[in-house]
Amino acid sequence: MLEINQSYINSYTHSVKNAHKEYKPTSKDTVNFTGRVGHEVFKNGKKNIVLIQETAFFREPKTLAYSVNYVKKHFYTEPKIKILVGACSSGEEALSYKMLTGKKAEVLGFDLGKNVIKQANENVYQISVPKDSKNAKYAKDIGLSAYKDFYLGFESRSLTSEQKRYKKLFNHFFEKIQTPEHKTKLIDKVRNFLLEKLGQTPDIQVESKTYKLKNPDKLNCKFIVGDINNLDTFTSKGNAHILSFRNAFYHIMNDGLDQYARVPKTKTKLEPILDNIGKQANKVLKKDGLFVLGEHEEAQGSDMDLLSAVLQKNGFAKVVDRGDEYCNIWRKVKDIT
Repeated sequence: MLEINQSYINSYTHSVKNAHKEYKPTSKDTVNFTGRVGHEVFKNGKKNIVLIQETAFFREPKTLAYSVNYVKKHFYTEPKIKILVGACSSGEEALSYKMLTGKKAEVLGFDLGKNVIKQANENVYQISVPKDSKNAKYAKDIGLSAYKDFYLGFESRSLTSEQKRYKKLFNHFFEKIQTPEHKTKLIDKVRNFLLEKLGQTPDIQVESKTYKLKNPDKLNCKFIVGDINNLDTFTSKGNAHILSFRNAFYHIMNDGLDQYARVPKTKTKLEPILDNIGKQANKVLKKDGLFVLGEHEEAQGSDMDLLSAVLQKNGFAKVVDRGDEYCNIWRKVKDIT
């Protein structure tokens, strides 16, 4: 049995009544429920940066399906399909691309967080569900129903045909192993009791199953610490068919990443940063390759109008509008000098 510390909540997905605004997240805080929501704290010069890490297997399936089907169709003669996954967190999104694209896929996941890259390279993952209906309600109350990959490890009566396919893929690539025992400290039990009495959300108790990749050395899927601002320092020019960087631009577009103090950067400060990213993306992608953003960029507080203008300036065209069912998918239409 695992427990989730829910003191740290992402305000852009769900406002939380009675949240403790003075809470200071630590690098050890983590969430394991129907997808993973956690964060890592690291130094950037003199500043402490809070890197929010959210991920799940087969997250945003419409975006995934569109981008994978696109490269299979447009680059079917290529011997390899090369995929770069930025802000990859602990690896679920990169592995989802691999599972869906198949043997031809060579995937490189990169992230600023050293802890999550270390975790990704361990090739071990947990799939979790709430312990009971009470804990399921707590999870729903704080918005943790956003990333639903619990069906991969647990039985469900209402799977879609898509989910059945994903579960079959998952079972092909992963094997179940013993889940480490977790014991709740007495002080945490007392804390949870008091939080419930005060009408606040306690730590969510979950049941978890643990899975390990069967043959990680044969997958052509690697994970490194890397920054999208410096793509050209760790990947080749003009080789990638997909560059995925989903739901992470708010880290770049805002100062003060604390959930209660997120302040947008000024256009003067932000535009050259985005322009560099646009140039980097153009440089690493093949002609007609895709730059895949997330379906929640705007909801997270990112200036998508500015980003759209910058990408068009740097040789990209919209594949679909961000108001459509597939959000923020861009195609490289020309090289820039």
